[in-house]
Parts: sequence; C-alpha cells; structure tokens
Amino acid sequence: MYRVWLLIGIYGLNICNLAGQEVEQGYLAAVRAAESVGADELKLAKAWNNLGTFYQERGRYEEAESLHRRAATTYERALGPENPDSAASLSNLALSVRSLGRLKEAESLYRRSLAALEKLPAESGRLRVLWNNLGELYQLMGRYQESESFLDRALAVGEKTLDSRSLDLAPILENFGGLRRDQGRFREAEQFIQRAMDIRQAVVGADDPRLVFSLAQMAELRLAEMRYKDASDLYKRGINILERAFGADDRLVAGSLQGLAKVYREEARFADAATTLRRSIAIYEAGLPKDRRALRDAINNLALIERLVGHSTEKTTLYRKSLALAEELYGPNHLSVATSLTSLGDVLIWQGQDAEGEAIERRALAFCQKATDDADFDVAVVLNNVGFGFWRLGRMDEAESILRRSLAIAEKSVRRDRLQTASILMNLAEVLDREGKFDESEAMHAQVVRIRESALAPEHPDVAHAIKAFGEHYSARRQYGKAEEAFRRALAMYEKSLGPDHPNVGNTLLSLAQDFAKTGRTAAAETYYSRALDIFEKRLGPDHSMVALTLESSAELALQQRRIPQARRFVQRAVAIREKTFGAWDTSVARGLNNLAYVKALEGRYEEAEQDARRSLAILERDHGPEHPDKANSLRILAQVQSSKGHYAQAEPLLKRSIDITTAAVGSDNSELVPELSSYATVLRKLRRTDEASRVEMQLRAISGRK
Repeated sequence: MYRVWLLIGIYGLNICNLAGQEVEQGYLAAVRAAESVGADELKLAKAWNNLGTFYQERGRYEEAESLHRRAATTYERALGPENPDSAASLSNLALSVRSLGRLKEAESLYRRSLAALEKLPAESGRLRVLWNNLGELYQLMGRYQESESFLDRALAVGEKTLDSRSLDLAPILENFGGLRRDQGRFREAEQFIQRAMDIRQAVVGADDPRLVFSLAQMAELRLAEMRYKDASDLYKRGINILERAFGADDRLVAGSLQGLAKVYREEARFADAATTLRRSIAIYEAGLPKDRRALRDAINNLALIERLVGHSTEKTTLYRKSLALAEELYGPNHLSVATSLTSLGDVLIWQGQDAEGEAIERRALAFCQKATDDADFDVAVVLNNVGFGFWRLGRMDEAESILRRSLAIAEKSVRRDRLQTASILMNLAEVLDREGKFDESEAMHAQVVRIRESALAPEHPDVAHAIKAFGEHYSARRQYGKAEEAFRRALAMYEKSLGPDHPNVGNTLLSLAQDFAKTGRTAAAETYYSRALDIFEKRLGPDHSMVALTLESSAELALQQRRIPQARRFVQRAVAIREKTFGAWDTSVARGLNNLAYVKALEGRYEEAEQDARRSLAILERDHGPEHPDKANSLRILAQVQSSKGHYAQAEPLLKRSIDITTAAVGSDNSELVPELSSYATVLRKLRRTDEASRVEMQLRAISGRK
C-alpha cells in the first residue's frame, strides 16, 4: 500500500535579484528611516514591500508575509482596492502565502489582485507577472487546465513586449516547463526549461545565483525522467553556485540539498540521502530567524529515509519533532497537524505499538470529520493515510470505509490530482483484495495501471508499482500464471529504470519466489530468494527488515524440502535482525520466536522450543493483552512440546485456548483452524475423550468441505 510521502525539493528559488547582507541592511535602513521621520504611509508601505520582496527571494517567507501584509493593508487604505499599486501589493502577499503552503488563501489574494489589474491594458507588465503567478499556483494545485490558460497569456504578452533575452521571460518559461513535466510531456518541458536556462546564462552568467532556479527545474525534470546522474549533477552545480554567493550555511543551500537528497532516495542511496538531509537540517536549525516550515519538511524527509533503512527509534523521534513543529506553526486544529499525526501513528503501528498508533490515527481522523470542505484534497490525503494505518492494524472494514471516503473526496476535488487519486484507488484495491472482494478490486487495479500509463513515462517506477500490485492481486486469487506475468513485467521495468540491484527489483524477486514456492517450483524459488537477499544486503544493509523477511521466506522453503537445520539458521538470523532493529520486546520478535520454536520442535530440541515459545508468549501478553491472534501460535507450539513428551493433559488446555483465540479472530469455519483442530482431536483421543474428539473431527470435515 502507499502512503502519501512528500520529499520536498527547492524552497523559494524564484530568484530575481538575490543579494547579500549589505542589501538587507540597506532595506532595513530604509524602513527605519521611513518610520522614524514620520514619512507618509505610502513611502513606508514601499519600504516594507521592498524588504518583504528581499526576504521572499531569500526563502524567509514568514518575515516576507508579515511585511507584505502590512504593505498591502496600507496601500488599500490609502489608494483603494482598485488601484494597481494595491493590486500589485496583494500579489506580493499572495506569493508569500503560497510559499508557506496556504494555496487557497493565495488563490483568493491573487484573484482580488486580478480583479483590479484586469482593467489595465493586456500588454501590462503587472498583468503578465500576475498571470504567471496564477499559472504556477494552479500547477501546484493540480489544476492544469487553468494553469496552462494563465501561462499561455503570460508568455504571449512576454514574447510580444519583451526582448527575447529578457530575464522576465525566464520565470514564465520555467513554470511552463514545470507544468509540462507534471503532465508527463517531458520533451516540451525540456524545451521550455532549456530556453529559460539559456536566457539566464546569457544575461547573468554561469555562476550567478539567478541561474539556480533553471538548474533546479531541469534537475526535477531529469528526476522525473529517471536520469538520476544528470539530476544529481544539476543540483550539485546549483549548490556550488549558492555556496560561493552566500556561504555554505545559507538556507537556499539547505533547500537545494533537499533536492539532491530526493535524487539519492530514488537511487536507494539512503546513507547519502541521510547525510545530505542532516546537513540541511543543521543549516535550518542554526539560521536566524529559524525557518520552521522548511525545517519541518527536512525533518519529515529524513524520517522517511530512516524508515526506509529501518531505524525505528530515530524515525519515531523525528516524526514527534515534526508534529510539534506543525502544532507550533499552524495551531492544534490544522490539517498539516493531521498529516503529521498519520505519519507518527503509522510508524508506531509498524513498530508494533498498536494502541498508541491507533489512538494517534483516530486523532487525525477526527480532524477530517470536522473538515468543512468535503472537496478539499488535503482531507482526502489525510484519510488515505489513516486508511493505510487501519489496514496495518488489520481493521479492514474501517480501512475500506475510510478509503472510499478519501477516494470520493479526491474525485470531486478541484485539484483533480489524477496520480494521487490513483494511489488512493490502489490502496482501496489492496484492502478489497484482503477482504476477498476480488472482482471489484481487479477493476480498480486495472484503472490504476491505465491512469499511470497515460500520465507517466513508459518505464516509470510508479507504473511498475501499479503492475506489481496487480500481480499481488492475482497471487491472492491463486491465479499464479497471471501473477507471474505481471511480476515479470514490473521486474523488467524496475531493472531498466532503476538498475538491476535496486531494492524494488529485490522486492519483485521476493514476490516471484514466494509464488514459485507455493506452486512447487522450488529450484526457481531458491534462486530468486538468493537474488533478492543479495540485493537487500547490498543496498539496505545486513540488518534491514527486508533481509529478515527474505530469510523467513527462505526458511519456509527449506522446511518444505525438509532442510530443517538450514531453516533454523535462517530463522535465527531473522530473529536477531528484528531484535536489533525493533528491540527484544517487539511483536515481530515474538512472531520470529514462534517460527524458531516450531523449527526446533521439528528437530526434537523441545526444551529450546519451549523457551522460545514462552518468551514469545510473554512479549505478546505484555503488549497486546491475553487474546492477541499471534498468541495462538505460541500456545500451539507449547502444546506440541507437551505432546512430544506424552504430557497430553498439559497440552489439551493450551490447544483449547489456541483454538478459542483463532476462532475469535477468523471465525469458526476458517481454514486457519485446521492445524489446531487436527492437533486437538489427536490429543483428545490420546486422553480417551473420544466423543469430544469426534465432534472436533466433524468440524474439521465441515471446514474441509467448504474449502
């Protein structure tokens, strides 16, 4: 399933006239002079506006907003809302608000500005700038048709009234390039961005900070095209320019570092990504005034990297810090807080801290229930994430209901973000797969593939993700031929776009191996497990949870082939990894100990098996109460140990309790009960309780008849 993960790139690089500390001091001096001599309010508003624009260009958005708001209020009071200077000041305020992520408020401000400026001649420079800003805003909102309409107007006026090498053309061309990139029209995007880059380089030179925005836009395009080396080189070039201009600790450098970290993440170079993000965070934390929004984004990005590499303790700390910043920035009742809650809740659930994780997810859900705008795409995103959390908890009914609401909101939202809607649709399809609602889920999987194929490059990893999910659907239906076809298609796409040793390749090999094991193709399964394990150990490290998962699957295969000592070695290593990653009292450790106890019992090492099973039981009882479904496995193994010793009277209550727990979890007619009921019938006969044994055997036959 897919959460909504955002790895933020460049901040505030709409660079027109970057300058150093001496220019800031000049603007501050102008403001102080205007305030001290009692200058007329328009001169003061102009001084505020100039300083606000400087801060905007340097990424200091909160300071910029404060100054632009004071200026806009003053202009409107002195000149009236229809005056072009008032309208231009509103547009400046809108840009700061947009940079702070408040897109709806920015749209309202831009529209107020437009109502006044539309009375100017169509060739007006102020109109051209406003159209460009609106085009960029609507691109960010996913409203591509409106974006293109405004950018078309801005470019037409710019090309008519400006010199072909005017710097004022570059932002329009760059925004057009960004729009075409988001639409998947990469060749057109490259033409727009390259033209902007040529203009900037011809006018200001190859080492001027004003070139960096073009470099960043081209880097984002190369990233979308999966040309990772080119994207990395472009970001590094921009970073070098900014460091020479402003120093290594400038916040614009920090923003560019996040773009570079995004490339490293896509390449699965997680150590490089983490190092780069830590440097970015250090810059933001040291900066005065502190850019809390950018700091929060950087912390979220680092938490995502730490999650991918399995560092559970640090990512939890990072997500708690992000939540605190969100509450500080936006107040306790903002959707950004809800988004932070879902990130924290999900990681807690992933770590086995189900109770706290669920409570946090329900807090986020409460935000959505209070939301007044049922067409707000941000509400859909939060609901998607909450649905993902309930999927992890095994609450399929609730997950389905929440995801259906998320999808309904996304489909009627004015943002119309087709790709994000497709991710929600895929999550819902996977929940339906888990519920056995295969006909409905199959249509959804097919729709996701169509959306992504129409919007993205043919070999894009997100297309491969959708095809792989389709393979998982077929595997769940036991249509292994169709599953293999989908997995192999996804595998070829991953290998072509990401390289042969990317973790996504390993994950697909793992899925193929698991299906091969189910269908008796043991030699192929063993080969694919080995390839997957090599990739995970190489790219994620020897102690990653994917290594543990592959070892556990390999152990199942070894058991099928009666290679019991090898299976034990695989499981022992998997348990050691999970203990190191999650701690000795984690639920995943308990499950691993159950597996280990089972294998040791097969070897006749009953005392060790009993120790492992009792330790598993202690973990589950401490954190999950007396009736957690995983406890049934521990009880069954303990019963097996007692039976092996001939202690059937001690084995009987253990099996009875195991059956009660499993029945409560899956129902009385589920095939998962078969191993327990079979063992229970045998024990009852050993105890000469033949009538009870016969009733259990009748239940077994009834279940077998329904299979």
